[in-house]
Amino acid sequence: PLGRYNAAGRLIQWGTEEALYAALQRFTIQLPSITIDQQEKEELSDRLTQCGRAMVQPILKYLRQKTEIRWPCEILRRLVSEEEYTDHLLQVLQELQGRHLRDEEHKARLIQVLIKPASAKSQEVVLTFLEDDNDEVVLSAVEFLASEENDVLRQRLIHLLIQSDERPRVKAWVAQLFLDRNWSVRPHISEVEKALPEGFYLTGKGLIRRKGMVG
Repeated sequence: PLGRYNAAGRLIQWGTEEALYAALQRFTIQLPSITIDQQEKEELSDRLTQCGRAMVQPILKYLRQKTEIRWPCEILRRLVSEEEYTDHLLQVLQELQGRHLRDEEHKARLIQVLIKPASAKSQEVVLTFLEDDNDEVVLSAVEFLASEENDVLRQRLIHLLIQSDERPRVKAWVAQLFLDRNWSVRPHISEVEKALPEGFYLTGKGLIRRKGMVG
């Protein structure tokens, strides 16, 4: 532990973008002891936060390349406003969109740490991830966007449900969301009725229900 502490201290003391980026690599390592690992990461997070805005660019470089994003995102949130934090994450998401990633769920994790409720800009960017090929990315986008109801989202989700024949997990998730929120699928009742996963049905008012469910 002392060796890791001293190494991080030297990198922080140097203070260059490259050195601070190197210090962030500690967050990619998981020690056998969960308690020690957590303590070291908390301490390093505090030390890096003290570096101030010099950390912003190293963190953004890290987020483009590494998938263990919890601690770097927490540092970034302490250093910048909510608006700037959101702008930075959306920029990284847009850069990653369409790229082949070793871990495609990296985009899902970035969506999950966006600030809610969604701003108009967040909604605009995250809506595009409803077309992603990875189910986890799509579901993270749905969950993020569904924090607020609006007709544009409702219509997009209806089409997602209809078009997800080969994605049963996505279809079931969207159907359950409409049930939970009591959202109507009008004016697409006939298309949705054909697309509903097993165990769901439509009422005459276009509301999704589970079989055996009262009301």
